Amino acid sequence: MTGLYLHIPFCHDICTYCDFAKTVAKPERKTAYTNALINEIKSRKDNLQQIETIYIGGGTPSSLSLEDLTNLLTTIKTTLPLNTVSEYTIECNPEDVTHPFVQTIKAHGINRVSLGVQSFDDRILTKMRRTHHSKMIAKAISILREEGLHNISIDLIFAYPGQTLEMVMSDLNEAMALDIPHLSYYALILEDKTILNHQVEHNQERVIDEETEALMYTKVREKLIENDYNQYEISNFAKPGYISKHNMLYWTDQEYIGLGVAAHSYINKKRYYHTRNITNYIAAKEDFSSIIYEEDSYPLEDACMMGLRLNRGLYVPKIESDYKVNLFTRFPKINDFIDEGLLIYDNDYLKLTDHGRLLGNNVFSLFVEGKDA
Repeated sequence: MTGLYLHIPFCHDICTYCDFAKTVAKPERKTAYTNALINEIKSRKDNLQQIETIYIGGGTPSSLSLEDLTNLLTTIKTTLPLNTVSEYTIECNPEDVTHPFVQTIKAHGINRVSLGVQSFDDRILTKMRRTHHSKMIAKAISILREEGLHNISIDLIFAYPGQTLEMVMSDLNEAMALDIPHLSYYALILEDKTILNHQVEHNQERVIDEETEALMYTKVREKLIENDYNQYEISNFAKPGYISKHNMLYWTDQEYIGLGVAAHSYINKKRYYHTRNITNYIAAKEDFSSIIYEEDSYPLEDACMMGLRLNRGLYVPKIESDYKVNLFTRFPKINDFIDEGLLIYDNDYLKLTDHGRLLGNNVFSLFVEGKDA
């Protein structure tokens, strides 16, 4: 096993666009969940002895009390051989970053922070129902650096209703002025069962048109590349030495284990997921097998889609060797997309072209269709 993901399903508030497994909860509920997660970590100890990356995500892990977080991190530190872990990430919100918080996570081995910024524009942050304002972002980053934690990533969203190209570029300029070494810059995806989807359906918000969204993406990409960021994945940009090792596991078809409610695992080409029901998860006690389920799995198709997200592309010889398949025979539409200029096949790598990135969903559709074949 290479990577470990831990899910914390709690937030201070529910953002309008989010469909992750999350909730707003009372302190005692958070403590009960943390204790259950600690039990699961201990119960899976034998599977966690060769972990190279750890990622604590959510939800908002920093919404835990410092006591609950300390108990969780202490369990990880005493259960896993952290000497094998090269990257140890926690997600947090700007308003939660204090000196005691950073001192705690550093003392337990965390060496990377992913900060949920989303925008530097207070108007957009308010519409998103984020619980921070723009001035908190620079303060949080300053505290992280004062405490000696420099491996920082921030999440940003573009094409949110009401955003203009000028607002997006202003966000980007703010991020670059702070010299952030890693940026995850996502186009808004309108998900079912979200507040934003309800607002759009009731004409309270209007989605950005595809042409404007494509222009935003193009300008963001150009600006970051001009400023020495390496775009290594469709939505991810990094200065040298700051690529996300944990997320690379997902994009390169490697194994990982997920613990906690709604967490997913990928083991021996099979995918598994935990229940999304927090009550059932807490009630599992030590028998977590009762709330873990095997997914209908399409590892070849998923591996192709994930690999194509990388700028370097999908390494065809490895995929064909691992899955005992001729990729171009299995998916003949690949040749059509090459002819249309959406894909390129070069030195054994199948890659999206610049134009293909703008129409990535069209390309990925051939693998979605493959699941039904």
